[in-house]
Amino acid sequence: MTTREVIGFVLAVLASLLCLWGGVREARLQARLRRYGVHTEGLVVDQKTAPADDYLTPVR
Repeated sequence: MTTREVIGFVLAVLASLLCLWGGVREARLQARLRRYGVHTEGLVVDQKTAPADDYLTPVR
């Protein structure tokens, strides 16, 4: 292998590891959000149903 090929291989491996790390980090953040949620305050002024849904959706 030439030096250019080795450098290209190393860069490809580093890019793959960076993408994998980012995906794992994103999955952990989403899991934490699903587990603990986000508390907000608001005022519901109406409720509407979408044509394909059986539940009401609050309207701000």
